[in-house]
Amino acid sequence: VDESRIKDVGPDRVAAEWILRCGGSVKFANKKWLSDYNSLSDGPRDSFKLQYIDANETTITDEGLRHVTFLKYITSLDLSKCHNITDVGIRHVSDLHQSLTKLSLNGCSSITNVGILSLRQLKQLEELDIRDMQSLKDEEIVITELKAKLPTCKILSNAVS
Repeated sequence: VDESRIKDVGPDRVAAEWILRCGGSVKFANKKWLSDYNSLSDGPRDSFKLQYIDANETTITDEGLRHVTFLKYITSLDLSKCHNITDVGIRHVSDLHQSLTKLSLNGCSSITNVGILSLRQLKQLEELDIRDMQSLKDEEIVITELKAKLPTCKILSNAVS
């Protein structure tokens, strides 16, 4: 994460540049979805309020996921099938407890129970998708623990209820 770049253009713009370079898509408040890095326009720092990130099947890593820790307006984050994200990286997502309402980890193969349980502080979370996570064990127990801290969150999983 380039701290000097964040000071120059703001965390939302820097995170968007990162996601777009990794092959994902982003949406700022009151703007269209962008999937091409070259379509990212210039503008005043406060015009970049990143609300949605679609990083489905991108190559983002734990280190790169540090970009999200600076985001204040993000409501939806799709990390489906991001196989390079581990428990270390998913902890950065927990910093989004003020704004994140939807999180998809569907098919993430390297996140375990420890990483999923680190999401318990996401008090605004309305939907969490943990389907097809190969490293997740005892899914029913994990869901019970999540529900205790996030009672209004809809959890999508492979567990039989």
